[in-house]
This record gives sequence, structure tokens and C-alpha cells, in this order.
Amino acid sequence: MIPEQILNFLNLLSRGILALFTSLKGLIIIASALLVWLVISLTFEILQQKRLAAAGNTKLNWFEIFIRSLKMFTEKLFAVSTYLPVVIMTIFIALGISALTQSVFQIKDFVDNTKKIQELNTALKHLDRQYQTAKIRVENITGENLYLKISFYDFYGKEVKTQLVKLKGREFFIDSLVCNFQYSQIENGEKINLTIPYKIFSDQIPPEKGINLLGTDSEGIPFVYKRNPEDLYGITESEFSETLKTLAEILESDKAAKEKGIIRSIYGNAIHKRPETPGEEFILWTLQSGGLNLAPPAL
Repeated sequence: MIPEQILNFLNLLSRGILALFTSLKGLIIIASALLVWLVISLTFEILQQKRLAAAGNTKLNWFEIFIRSLKMFTEKLFAVSTYLPVVIMTIFIALGISALTQSVFQIKDFVDNTKKIQELNTALKHLDRQYQTAKIRVENITGENLYLKISFYDFYGKEVKTQLVKLKGREFFIDSLVCNFQYSQIENGEKINLTIPYKIFSDQIPPEKGINLLGTDSEGIPFVYKRNPEDLYGITESEFSETLKTLAEILESDKAAKEKGIIRSIYGNAIHKRPETPGEEFILWTLQSGGLNLAPPAL
């Protein structure tokens, strides 16, 4: 197994060679480097000849310098041209190796992406369900503010984190991200959505100034998505963990996921409640349909 650092270096090197010899910008860089080398080389040689002339008590005038520079420039171009067949052959070999290397990396990326999609597909079978995500308790209501206690649950119904929220207003809104996945199941009529509550705001606080919900761990993975190893099937614990990290990355930026066909869309979805008295409680449910629901606790 080749170390990842070496693979990354080879990938970067082959991309650089292809860019250098197959693009206008690259050819301009090569021509500029050759011209700079010629100018520097000629300058040093002219200075050397001036020193030799001075040692012989003679002095070169500007016309002599121009003639000698032109002569040396022509000689250097001729010298370079004699190596041209070897240079061209070397360039063709380098381009061939680089193109082959890139083809290998493209195949590797395709295989890795296919494997990742298969793992994500298996993980979705674990995640595509209705969840009791949090309990929201109205601690107090004043003339201007709502005081809420939000208790977040894991998959097993255990309270794992608590968040106290103060909102100006009388009505609170829970906003969520809905990930709509592009898989063969969708094409066959099976709709797969994952809903992640992420922000709370009010009738007096706009969404862009809302408070982020703390329903995820330090890696951005929702608590309700974590599983014990014995509850996983068709996927190892490490693969499931890496897939959850991929989901967290999708929530950060969906552009790359869309380009690879991992998701079809990400959109927002918000629900709201207007509590009447302190002590009211609501259970926040995430639904398979791609939405949220706030309902009183079951008796």
C-alpha cells in the first residue's frame, strides 16, 4: 500500500506537468523561463568579456557589445536546438506518464466515490426514520421574552445535552436543513430525506439572527444518528462513523456532494409554536417525509 502522502505528491506532480505543457499559461511560463536564462547567461558572459578586455587595457564599445551579444545569443539558440529532439521526447514521455497517472487517479476517485456512496446508502437505511430529537420546555414567559429549556436526545432516548435559550417575542420557530438524497431508491419511488434541526428564532428575531441549536457533537454529527456497534448491520462501526462525518461535511457545504451525485438538494424547513403558559412542553420530532413536528409529550 503506497502512503497517502506519496500518492498526493504524485497526483500534484502529474497535474503540474500536464498544466505546464498543455496550457497557454504553462507554455508562456516555459518561454519566459528560457528567455530569462538566456538574458542572465548573456549578461554574465558579456561582463566576463569586458573584464578580459579591461585586463588587456582595451575597452569594448556599445556596438561591439551588441554584436557580441547577438553572436552569443545565436550560438546559444543553436546549442539549445541541438538538444530539441531529446527535450521533445522527454516532454512526450513526461506527458504520457502524467496522463496515465491522472487516469489511474480518476479510476481511484471513481472507485472510492462508489464505495463511499454504497456506505452512505447502507447508513441511510439506519438513519431514514422518525426521531424524537429534543424536548422543549417553556421555563418562563414575560411581557417581551420567552425562556426555553431544550433537552437533546440520542437515538436511545437518553438526554445528552441541555440548552437554555432566551428569545425576544411570544412565538418561537425551529428551523431545519433537509437533505434530499439522489439514489436508485428515489428513482424507484422511495423518498429518502434527512432532517436536521439547527436554529431557533422568534417572531421578533429574524432567522439570520437566530440561535444555533446544540443538537450535534463536536464533529457536527446529530446525537440521534449515533449507534452502538451491536445495532449496526451491513456496515462496520468505522465505516458508519466515517459516513456520519461525511454527512456532517455535507451540512457544512453541499456543493461537492451535489457534484458527485450524493444529494439532490438541501433546503430549509421551519415550524413554530406560540406557548401560552410556563411549564408547557413540546417534543421535537424529525420526520421521514423531510419535516419537523412539535407535539405535546405522550401521556
